[in-house]
Amino acid sequence: MESEFNKNVLKKKLVKLPFWKQLVFLLLVCQRLIPSFRAFAAETGFEGRSQLDGLLTKAWDTLFNGVSRADFSNEAALAETLAPDTENFDSVLVSSALDAAVATSFLMKAFGDQRTDTIVEAATLIRDSVDMYVQELGDMSSADPNLEENILGHELMQMELRRQREDFEFLGALDDEISVSMTAVKNKWFDSKESCLALTK
Repeated sequence: MESEFNKNVLKKKLVKLPFWKQLVFLLLVCQRLIPSFRAFAAETGFEGRSQLDGLLTKAWDTLFNGVSRADFSNEAALAETLAPDTENFDSVLVSSALDAAVATSFLMKAFGDQRTDTIVEAATLIRDSVDMYVQELGDMSSADPNLEENILGHELMQMELRRQREDFEFLGALDDEISVSMTAVKNKWFDSKESCLALTK
């Protein structure tokens, strides 16, 4: 069983990686959140899917070109404007769609600020996203003393935590030179359709 998500442990692991690998880690988080936004948009008619997809493509292309520092402040601001207001929708996916937009904003911001804390904050969003979805799916009560244990043991949470661990292991084993390793990153993850909520659309 995977251990509980811990921001401090995550940061300690991240800082050992060159920053381009930290960006890839966050890009993968965003990539697993985006299906939630797409499904939410399909369900509600909410706009913004193409813009978010475009921002992830820009992040990939930048890294493929061997660049891990860029001023994407405008892109970060755009992503933030695409976040739905959770008060306006009844969809079970609205919180995860919000997390997808905000995490993408953090990703674009991280290219400029080069701060591991930005990566950690964004990674926390995907944990929160799965947490809330699992509670909704299982109709779990916040008063249940075993709530946190039940959420941690749920297959969706275990799947996300396992992916994060495996992502770290793969990135850690790669050469630290971006020009050497991005091909392997592309081959493994570029076309991935994985969803943190196991959505199939």
